[in-house]
Amino acid sequence: MSPIFTRRARHRLPEEVERALGAEVRERVMGWTLASLPQEFLVIGAHTLSVVVTHEGAALVRLRRPWHLVDAGSFDPESSRLGLSWADDSRPELWQLDLAAAGALEVVDTFRDRVQASVVLADSVGLGRERLARVVIRRDLATGELLCQELLPAGVDRAEPGVAARLDATAAALKEQVGLP
Repeated sequence: MSPIFTRRARHRLPEEVERALGAEVRERVMGWTLASLPQEFLVIGAHTLSVVVTHEGAALVRLRRPWHLVDAGSFDPESSRLGLSWADDSRPELWQLDLAAAGALEVVDTFRDRVQASVVLADSVGLGRERLARVVIRRDLATGELLCQELLPAGVDRAEPGVAARLDATAAALKEQVGLP
């Protein structure tokens, strides 16, 4: 049987996790670790972040999303918590890592690298009353396609007076810089 994933990671994924991931796509695994809370495998792929849950030898992919959908990540070394927020307003994720576990520090570094690799350009848009939106040009790491994202703060609607015009102007300027129509 040929390997479904090529690896840069130094330690091998458990077989059930590899099978669960391999059933869906072929992708290079750049790092992985087992989070302690919730107890899930975090798998850093070249193009996606995957989260795999195991139970009694069976594995299920709970989450697999491309890096360009990650808005931001954070790591608190004091609490060993790795968190992320999504560009599409999906529920944020938070994991407790065991920094002594194999691959944990590599996952933190590789996580940061993958998020940063997807960002091409970004700019803030002032919306008054100390509210800031962001417009971000990101690269789909699987295809190389450039995408424009608008990230609005909580409680702000694009339909509010002036919001769409400001976002559109900023998006147009960023798109022009990268050659997008």
